[in-house]
Amino acid sequence: MEIIGMLLFIFTALRLVVSAFNFFSKPYLPENVTLDREPSVSVLISVCNQERNIGRLLDDLAEIGYHNMEIIVYGENITSRTLEAVTQRQQYLRITVLKGENPEKGWTGKNYAYDILARKSKGNYLIFMDVDVRVGGNFIPGAVKYMVDNDISLLSMFPCQIMTDMGSRITVPLLDWLLLSLVPVKIVEKFPDSSITAVNGEFLMFRREDYFAVRPHNVCRRENVTDLAIVELYRNCCYKTAVLLGSHDVYCRMYRGLRESVRGIARTVFDFFGRVEWLGYLFLIGTTLAPFIIFIYNGVVMGLIYLAMIVLIRVFVSLASHQSITRNILYIIPQQILLGVIMISATLSRIDRERG
Repeated sequence: MEIIGMLLFIFTALRLVVSAFNFFSKPYLPENVTLDREPSVSVLISVCNQERNIGRLLDDLAEIGYHNMEIIVYGENITSRTLEAVTQRQQYLRITVLKGENPEKGWTGKNYAYDILARKSKGNYLIFMDVDVRVGGNFIPGAVKYMVDNDISLLSMFPCQIMTDMGSRITVPLLDWLLLSLVPVKIVEKFPDSSITAVNGEFLMFRREDYFAVRPHNVCRRENVTDLAIVELYRNCCYKTAVLLGSHDVYCRMYRGLRESVRGIARTVFDFFGRVEWLGYLFLIGTTLAPFIIFIYNGVVMGLIYLAMIVLIRVFVSLASHQSITRNILYIIPQQILLGVIMISATLSRIDRERG
């Protein structure tokens, strides 16, 4: 057990290094960017009866003031109020509305919508955004500059999370805790042929010529969770991908309440472990039992150092993701319990799907 305790201690030390790297490397879009020439950008949104969210997002895009931008909205069975929210803003934005249709056989709905949106677009860069994402600052010039300067084919962003209820404040930070303590996000773009990867489907930005060379939503049309499959496809084709964190430029309220948060995070929790469930459970068991094993078998001094590392990981992750340090430290135990609930929920959902 002493050897197991030492291995858990080393693993935690490595996670501390990763979280510190993610904080100090500042994985954000460049600020105060002025482009000599504005490449054309297509913002592509699939919406279903979310008039309040689509209205806010379109207003955000209008305030950014990026002139060479088209917006295409794809809506399936949308209500008149949602349609009105879009058409009202056609007075000052270049918006095209596409009427949704039932997906063809062998397609998931989101992939079908995104493939249609891409084929209707004209921009040099394609931005696929969920309707609940909010944007500000100069995120389009910043994103364009980052992709050009670093020769990026696919840019994904983890929006800064807005959490206004207890349920989401306990659960949603788990996503950043897993990401920023396991994945050195700036390394993703440096080594396109490595197994290190991360992606968030709420914001995906593609270089047009590479997108249509790969046709990712077409290739992955049967995938229910498309984001990771697309990144793996790009990396297999030796295209350079990158992942960044949002701050004031890209943010969203992902989930509301405990139940919705657990259900939503369960859909992607094993993506952080390469979709290998036993690795996720090994991580859960190891991080749960580590303090007991280290204190009992490796001594009080090493145990106290371990606890200090756990706290420092939370500090670096909270700073990098613009979250409350105090709250994330106080919620360490509830979050560990909920991580187990989320993983079990994910496994049960997979079993239900396999049973048909």
